Amino acid sequence: MTIPELVKQGFKLFCIMRPSDKYKQGIDIDFTDELEDRSVPGVYILSNSKQEILKIGQSSDLYTRFDRMYKCITNTTNDKVRAYVKDRYNVNVYVLPLKPIQEVFKLGDDKLLLETSFASNLEKHLLTKYKNDMGSLPILNSGLM
Repeated sequence: MTIPELVKQGFKLFCIMRPSDKYKQGIDIDFTDELEDRSVPGVYILSNSKQEILKIGQSSDLYTRFDRMYKCITNTTNDKVRAYVKDRYNVNVYVLPLKPIQEVFKLGDDKLLLETSFASNLEKHLLTKYKNDMGSLPILNSGLM
């Protein structure tokens, strides 16, 4: 599994995470114009300049995941990714947007709009394939599975 193979499967360059003194957390994110709607569920791949896969993840809202979570929110995963960016320069983010699946659920007179996607299933499949091919998880996914 390589970045060029994933691009052939529909992954697109979504943004570039780079070191920056502009924000307290020490990184900034430059979004590309590859997607019309950035606030969609999907799977993402972080890679370095050598196109080595660093992390495989998924989100119910790709834009929020990167613009707010990775850029601003402190937690173990976000801190690990930011430290990598600050220490090693730019990280490319490729995404495969997945349309949400919507279903109306009727409960008496109430109608609820339920929404989901296949992002978590695809993420798990990609992590398993990567681990089987490489013998370990991507370096920024360590501690999972």
